Order: sequence, then C-alpha cells, then structure tokens
Amino acid sequence: MECEHTRKFCRALEYQGAVTYPAIASEMSPEGWPDRFVGHVRWQGWLEFKSIKGRLKLTQADRLNQLVGAGVNCFVVRFSDDWSKMRFEDTRLFDISGWFKWGEFLNKAAEHVSIVQ
Repeated sequence: MECEHTRKFCRALEYQGAVTYPAIASEMSPEGWPDRFVGHVRWQGWLEFKSIKGRLKLTQADRLNQLVGAGVNCFVVRFSDDWSKMRFEDTRLFDISGWFKWGEFLNKAAEHVSIVQ
C-alpha cells in the first residue's frame, strides 16, 4: 500500500513540474538512503516515506542525520491512516508541519527546511 501511494504522490508532484528520483531498493544506493529525491523550482530535497505506524531503521535515521548535517533538505513524510493527508517529521520524528493534503506539499516544503542537529 505504501509503495502504491508513494507512486501516486510522486506522479502528482511531476504533474506540478517536479522531477522525482526513486532510490528505493537500488543496488547502487548505500544502505539507509531515503526513498525519493524531489527537485522543483520551489524545493529540492530527499524524502523518506512512512505509513502512520511505519518506523525508521537505524541506518535510515543515521543517513537522514548525515544529510541534514550537510545542509541537505530532507524529511520523513508520514501518511495518515486513510492516506489522504501527510505531514513532515524531522530526523527525530517530531511533527514539524501538522497534517496537510497532498496538493499542498510544495507550499509546505518551501516553508520548512531541515533542522540541523
């Protein structure tokens, strides 16, 4: 279910002029690398997608912290139970955006930058 919704979400971003790159399960990607890179004139960065109950692996948390420490925008994107809404979490998994509809992603992303620990 998570993969299906992630693909739909990325298609919606591409419809708005974004370019997305899937790093999911790539043999060339180092362990823990986030799911997608999103490039758009308003926001660029890495996203790790999780369901409402999904958990980050330690390697994922470490990689996200490395990226944030290097000044790269990245978020954990958490989908609601019915997948109709999402929210951004920082690398400590603190909600930093509140719930919003998918179509508001670029506006919300442009408002937030990763928090350097």
